[in-house]
Amino acid sequence: MDIHVVPPKGYNEDEVFSVALKHYARPEDNVWLTGFTRQTKYSKFKSCTDKSVDVKLCACAKKQGTGEDTIQIPREMFGSRTIVKDLDLGCLLFLRRDYGSIALALEVTNICADRTYKFEMPGWAGEKVFSKELPINLELSPKTFYFLTSVNKLVSKDTFPLTLEATIHLKKRGSKKFEKLRKVPIT
Repeated sequence: MDIHVVPPKGYNEDEVFSVALKHYARPEDNVWLTGFTRQTKYSKFKSCTDKSVDVKLCACAKKQGTGEDTIQIPREMFGSRTIVKDLDLGCLLFLRRDYGSIALALEVTNICADRTYKFEMPGWAGEKVFSKELPINLELSPKTFYFLTSVNKLVSKDTFPLTLEATIHLKKRGSKKFEKLRKVPIT
């Protein structure tokens, strides 16, 4: 399938990736990325690539001005409206997109520049297939988005909404330690 990614700030055209996935019907088999090809030129991002990121996967915004850049939350993606849940003071946001009654996509973003979060999402698959193995543990640097997982129903009589819970920890700029904030429902 082709994935069109909204262009970073300062660019006009979508970044396009062709991806191949492998998936079996049993929940314990999950989903695997078996290959990808970037259809759009990636050389324009070579100068801003993080050392840990393959330039073929990189997309970064052009520097513009000296003010704080703001992160835009897409209102709709792949024909589905984005449901946004504020997990901490407008900085840590949980994003969900439902695709009919059979699938959904989950993301989390840290839109603030002065804090880092740890996000821990345990869970149980039940009659659902997750694209990533649970539990999911992430460290969210300032101004970053993370794709958590996609979820597909395995049997038609299984119900949505999905009920999950996350534990969040916070480290403010200048601090060396994370402090546990709380557990939050993320349905």
